[in-house]
Amino acid sequence: MKIRSAIQTLAIASAVGLIFLGISAPAVAQSECSSSAGTQYTDALDGGLYTFQMNEWNSTLNECVTIGSLGFTITTADFTTATNGAPATYTSIYRGCHWGACTTSNPFPIEENNIGSASTSVSITQPSGSQNDSAYDIWFNQTSTTTGQPNGTEIMIWINHQGAPQPAGSDVGTTTIDGASYAVWTGTESSWNIVSYVASTPVTSVSSLNLLPFFADAVSRGSLKSTWWLIDVEYGFEVWTGGQGLAVNSFSVSAAAGSSGGTCSAAPSAPSGLAATTSSSSVINLAWTADTAPANCTISGYNVYRSTTSGFTPSAGNEIASGVTATSYSSTGLTASTTYYYAIEAVDSEGTSAESSQASAKTSAASVSCTTLPSAPIGLTATAASSSAISLSWTADTAPANCTISGYNVYSSTASGFTPSSSNQVVSGATGTSYTNTGLTASTTYYYKIAAVDADGASTASSQASAETSSSGSTSGCTVDYTISPQNSSAFGAAIKIINGSTALSSWTLTWSFANGQTISSFWNGVETQSGTSVTVKNESYNGTLAAGATLSGLGFNGTWNGSTNSIPTAISLNGTACTVN
Repeated sequence: MKIRSAIQTLAIASAVGLIFLGISAPAVAQSECSSSAGTQYTDALDGGLYTFQMNEWNSTLNECVTIGSLGFTITTADFTTATNGAPATYTSIYRGCHWGACTTSNPFPIEENNIGSASTSVSITQPSGSQNDSAYDIWFNQTSTTTGQPNGTEIMIWINHQGAPQPAGSDVGTTTIDGASYAVWTGTESSWNIVSYVASTPVTSVSSLNLLPFFADAVSRGSLKSTWWLIDVEYGFEVWTGGQGLAVNSFSVSAAAGSSGGTCSAAPSAPSGLAATTSSSSVINLAWTADTAPANCTISGYNVYRSTTSGFTPSAGNEIASGVTATSYSSTGLTASTTYYYAIEAVDSEGTSAESSQASAKTSAASVSCTTLPSAPIGLTATAASSSAISLSWTADTAPANCTISGYNVYSSTASGFTPSSSNQVVSGATGTSYTNTGLTASTTYYYKIAAVDADGASTASSQASAETSSSGSTSGCTVDYTISPQNSSAFGAAIKIINGSTALSSWTLTWSFANGQTISSFWNGVETQSGTSVTVKNESYNGTLAAGATLSGLGFNGTWNGSTNSIPTAISLNGTACTVN
């Protein structure tokens, strides 16, 4: 998805619709969490009439929500995103078409000059302690449909906000709409205009807010054209810092075309863009382009037809679904290794369109169960990394037929010849072929065994390996050179050189924490993971061995920073032992 400095762009168009009222979430509250950037959780509300979305796209910190009967509450969030850039998340509810995902029976698209009514109500809870805006995000497109970034105008209405964040663009003055004063900000992005209205007197609810004066004001400023199409209305929170406790208690939006439109007197055109994709041995997923309704008409749904014969004629005998309001459908209960052919028709109040072009897909072969345990792993070695850590490595196990090695269980004891059990298991489901056991006692010998795991269960244990931790007063004497170059206002590069201490290593792990919110984009000559401010870098298969006193150069990364402070980490550890940092 495309991103801008104040909000991630979200909407995409669907067909003209009728008036629609309130929203309700699932009857039983449910909780969902997201902790990886670029992922999005959505949930249909009120039978699909609205959609909830938890869209954490600019942070890897944990966010959890509870979806209730009328909205949602952010139950876990402690974001630390810089307020001079994009927010960490946009958690919201929408009605319309969002990047190809359309709510059912929505009234959009409606051409701006033909909007007869558009109003909305919302109630929020906005506790102090975070930096956020609570805002409508309303999208217009230059045509009635789009399968990508809307290219018309984005209208935001901030009814409340906390902290330093500001809308995109420039402050161009104030306006009064229905007796309320708003600061007006305007700007442009790569392919669309932005107009933001910031309430001079923040509120936590609005009732039957008339949207038409906002649209008229945007048209008068030249930011919106009257021939562009309203395709989506959203409400939620853009959060930069904190976020816990923010809640939408209720939300509704209604809209209708003007009365001058006349009556529907034409059947739709044949739908286009039908595609069929194999999902499994019994499921094929269909998707198509939203049909453009004739003048004064609304696409009420789509009929779906299926056959195992190419070129079949749609009929009541092969219709598998009618009145589908989305632009996708899952065909289930199919036979494995079979080709199916599909066609669809669009429906409005005047009748049914001609059939679409046919699409086909073949279901996959029936899956075969895993019924064999893995063999015992081999090649287990143990190496002391410090006075409190021992590093393990082993050979990847070969999975039996129809099976996959899902991970490894690691067991440890201070007694040689021990029997692996749940009481001495130190990790389960390790997905790599290495593990560092930390928190150990100095000058102590530890014994290890591992078992491989697949869907049928765990293997017998491997042969035993052992190592003795170093004495408590010892130090590796390692040094890490961390050099920043180049650097601009938002991105930087860093080179890393490791100078090993007195202990030879068969594998290594570097750890540190960033102090200023830096984020690694790509790393070379090491396997990097980042969780919030904490960074872990493990060796590649070709550079894990370090002799005592050896130097390893050529490590580095590209990353982003806040444009203000980019300090070198003050503490970097090698295999759990602190190194001198230059």
